[in-house]
Amino acid sequence: MTNRSRAQAERPRPPRITPIVDVTREPIESASLLTHSNLELVEISGDLTGVDLEGIGLSESLLRDISARELHLRSASLVETRLVRVDAPVLGAASLSLRDVVVQDSRIGSAELYDSTWQSVHVTGCRLGYLNLRSARLTDLLFTDCTIDELDLSAAVVSRMAFRDTTVRALTLHGARLTDVDLRTLDPGRIDGIEGLRGASLSTDQLQALAPALAEALGIHIAD
Repeated sequence: MTNRSRAQAERPRPPRITPIVDVTREPIESASLLTHSNLELVEISGDLTGVDLEGIGLSESLLRDISARELHLRSASLVETRLVRVDAPVLGAASLSLRDVVVQDSRIGSAELYDSTWQSVHVTGCRLGYLNLRSARLTDLLFTDCTIDELDLSAAVVSRMAFRDTTVRALTLHGARLTDVDLRTLDPGRIDGIEGLRGASLSTDQLQALAPALAEALGIHIAD
């Protein structure tokens, strides 16, 4: 087998998720959180309603049992950090930066995460309403055991993304650029911007189901 054939046989390449090492963290009060501050090895919990975390930097930290009517993380940076049981009807986190992050057992209604940058992120056991990742740059992203009402990847650049035991009810792909995006286990009820599927991997059954929409997007007239 040639190198080119071997590369094609191995695709789609799976996400590369870096495990997070357990470390000792210091619990801190939400009142001590300031915008644009940088913290490491801290544990945050409780009600963050009214707390503005814009531009905050967290490293090797833990956000656990968080609640907020609106959670503000615009332009924040999270590295080697876990978010566990976060409950927020609204998450405002445009331009968020995530690297080596786990989001676990969380419930978020509207997640405004456009223009964000994610690298090695595992979202597991989460219930998400509208996940807005427009114009995001996503590398090595894995969804496990999640329910997502609507995933918007319009104009996003995505490399190595996969879904395990996950439901996405509506998928939007206008202008998306995908590489090694594995959609074979998904059965979205609706796909908008079907031309954005270029670079994704589909099963034979999915391809057959999408054939009329793909033909229409390509301007192909089918006549028996």
